[in-house]
Amino acid sequence: LYVSFVNRILMGMNPQAIHWIMPVGATVYVFLAAAIIVTRSSNKRGAAHWVMLAMAGWIIGGMIEWVAQSPDGLVVGRMVTDISTALLPPFIFVAVCFFSATRCPRWAKLLAFAIPIITICLAVTHPWHDLMWAPTFANGEVIRLEHSQWFNQVHLPHAVLLSMIDMVLMCRRAFAVTGNQRALTGALTVTFFVPVAATVAHYFNAFDMALSPAPVLAAITAPVVGWLILRRGALIDNTLQYRHLFERMQDAVFVVDQDLKLLSCNPAGAKMLDTEPEAIDGRHLESVLPDGVPIVIGKRACNDISLGERRLSVQV
Repeated sequence: LYVSFVNRILMGMNPQAIHWIMPVGATVYVFLAAAIIVTRSSNKRGAAHWVMLAMAGWIIGGMIEWVAQSPDGLVVGRMVTDISTALLPPFIFVAVCFFSATRCPRWAKLLAFAIPIITICLAVTHPWHDLMWAPTFANGEVIRLEHSQWFNQVHLPHAVLLSMIDMVLMCRRAFAVTGNQRALTGALTVTFFVPVAATVAHYFNAFDMALSPAPVLAAITAPVVGWLILRRGALIDNTLQYRHLFERMQDAVFVVDQDLKLLSCNPAGAKMLDTEPEAIDGRHLESVLPDGVPIVIGKRACNDISLGERRLSVQV
């Protein structure tokens, strides 16, 4: 039945089929978000649940747009779509950084979310949403949707750039893993970016449509995404499980290169130094350790180090 509706949509974007296929797609993404939220295997979810909710919002907004019979209906649908699509690239960025074990400093997150937040403010403020887009109606139907200055010059370039970064990170993730995980990550990358590519193609008039088909494509690919994540375990492997163990250890652990420059540390190490994990990157090990803690080279252990009232065991 699902394949039948997909065929009807692809044969001509049948509105009746859209009534069925888009609620199915939105439901799949809401279910994925709920499944990730209730997962107890990780104390961090890397914004993956927010990605799923943003995808669901995008589909719902697109459905309202497609079935809107009045300017007010289009404004409501477009508002939901704008909010969802504005948040989607930064949410994916944070999630992919988490699952690919890529360091994501706070300033990068702020830059990723700055433009989307302004876009959302414009979208929900009626006097200013003309900076985003302006529809043209004829006989109660949208015949053209003209994008305005903010959308053309700021929002879209930012979203495309962030999406390209997301694609690069996911491709790096695919090449970093082996075997079945590589194929699953590659398939998930392609599936996620099909609607994104459709959005860009529609902007450059590749489709003879007033409204973008991207939300419909997102609904069509939703069961594939659900199958890849829930049934095939895409993005989850032993590397991620080891990272969770590393973060939960009560012992302070510092990762250094051959020159004893710090690459990372676990939360216990950051707590020991009374700093954030990001603040130690690139610093020399000797500069961050408290006075009295020697640097042990090689595989020798130096036990019973006195540090005030504490006694530590240091090992490299």
